[in-house]
Amino acid sequence: MSATRRLAAILAADVAGYSRLIGTDEAGTLQAFKEIQAELIDPKIAAHNGRLVKTTGDGLLVEFSRVVDALRCASDVQARMAERNAKIAADRRIDFRIGRNVRAVLVAEGDIFRRSRKWGPAPDGSYYLQLLLADLPRMRDRAHGAFSVHSVAARGAVIR
Repeated sequence: MSATRRLAAILAADVAGYSRLIGTDEAGTLQAFKEIQAELIDPKIAAHNGRLVKTTGDGLLVEFSRVVDALRCASDVQARMAERNAKIAADRRIDFRIGRNVRAVLVAEGDIFRRSRKWGPAPDGSYYLQLLLADLPRMRDRAHGAFSVHSVAARGAVIR
């Protein structure tokens, strides 16, 4: 197995209240989720130069080479979901929880291996960005000195 280590911005998303939604209307929830993925999420990932690594039922894992692309993708998805959900009854809405993490990852056979996720909770419809300060020196070294941070006030922040 050939593996490569690289710096990546990882976006993980899942559906808030998925068990409740699927329990209420399994077929409708699955159809709505698949439509959202095909019509909204996949095009946004492509537009922001991301790579869908895997789906996990109600969730997905996406890799970006640039943090700004991950942020813009998450913002665009959440904005479009808010527009979509405005027309849907509250108990049938699909809301995504999105977390992003910047760190060195190991890529093998198209999959991503990393230490455990350590994102904080983000309210439905928002997203959480975490930059692990302890990883910055190692990330800079692996990026051959090309990595820089201009302003980091905290280890993580919820963004709406």
